[in-house]
Amino acid sequence: MKKSLSIALALALGLFAQTFDLKPGWNSVGSLEDIDVQKLDQNCVEIIWLYDNNYPQNGEWKVYLPHQSSYTLPQGIEKLQRIKKAKGFWILNSSQQTCHIDTNRSMHLLINPDPILQKTLYPGHTPSSWSIERAFAALKNDGMVVTWGKSDEGGDSSKVVDKLTNVVKIYTTQTAFAALKADGTVVTWGNSTSGGDSSQVQDRLKNVKMIASTQDAFAALRSDGSVVTWGWHYSGGDSSQVQDQLHDVIAIFSTDSAFAALRSDGTVVTWGDAQYGGDSDAIQDKLQNVVAIYSTGGAFAALRSDGSVIAWGDKVYGGDSSQVAQQLQNIQSITSNINAFAALKKDGTVVAWGDSAYGGDSSKVADQLHDVQAVYANYWAFAALRKDGTVVTWGDSTYGGDSSKVADKLKDVVSITANSECFAALKNDGSVVNVGR
Repeated sequence: MKKSLSIALALALGLFAQTFDLKPGWNSVGSLEDIDVQKLDQNCVEIIWLYDNNYPQNGEWKVYLPHQSSYTLPQGIEKLQRIKKAKGFWILNSSQQTCHIDTNRSMHLLINPDPILQKTLYPGHTPSSWSIERAFAALKNDGMVVTWGKSDEGGDSSKVVDKLTNVVKIYTTQTAFAALKADGTVVTWGNSTSGGDSSQVQDRLKNVKMIASTQDAFAALRSDGSVVTWGWHYSGGDSSQVQDQLHDVIAIFSTDSAFAALRSDGTVVTWGDAQYGGDSDAIQDKLQNVVAIYSTGGAFAALRSDGSVIAWGDKVYGGDSSQVAQQLQNIQSITSNINAFAALKKDGTVVAWGDSAYGGDSSKVADQLHDVQAVYANYWAFAALRKDGTVVTWGDSTYGGDSSKVADKLKDVVSITANSECFAALKNDGSVVNVGR
């Protein structure tokens, strides 16, 4: 059923072209034919991850690193050589431009609607941005930037306007902006304490391929796998104590005030506010063979190649998973909101932990959490979509955690979308059911 739906979707979107446009950053795609990963071996491709449900052994994660002829794989992870048809995978374009990959009509790609690697952070927080309420920045088609709003929070970019050319992406903390240019350099403005002033590290801000942020600090990942940080030191702007460990980094994740860098060998380096996940010394020996990192506002959870999970940070935010530790095995992916985590197991059940008011306790609906195919989150609650098209919700009842009033309508659901305070369930007849405010 899913395969035929995917093929129909590909046909409808007209994706049977000779080239595929690979956008900057993480791309979640799939294939209708077997693929030799070397056909994806372009200068812009940094890493490819595949989660194979049908792989018979442990190590169901596979990885391909085209620019490293020899590298140490995390234990239990196989080197990816081919991608079977109908398999979804994640590919990182480390350049700042869209790459056009020649498929030679033997590879047809389609959008995967539920990427694991793009769900690592809680709603409202992407790997590189925070909501700025009193200042705005617009990136124009010609690479120029226009700003307006509160001047000391980024609304006034007049001091750097001559440098804001050929910009490809804009990143934010809560009160500052960072613009990444096509040549890999960075221009910053806004609140100096929160990352608006990068003068002390400007000579190192070269060959940057992406930027991550906390509420008050930036971390730039360079093409050589090193990291440059600036902004409020307490929020991760100072990485000097771990700088010698920040090499071979492939991705950076963040809570409100701390960073976690995932290295190509599956190890993790953290810095920033110790309480919010910046200090992982107590569990460093367990942070091995990590394939993905997820976060709430004040805690991290690392998914390892054997399907186990390690959490750290503020226990109120899910940094303590000891009460469910025995259940955190054979995990496929994790979803988070501001204060809680929900892990989807390979058998279709769900394990939750963190602040019970935000969905960290799913005991009231535990008997319904089976045959789950995907878990979604808003700021306050979770929603699980089951294989039969029904939906189970838990967390704050005001914001979607209680769907009892519309339970009879939550059938034949094909996907769920969330904003900060509610869920919207799309049914196969095209109708929508709202749960929450």
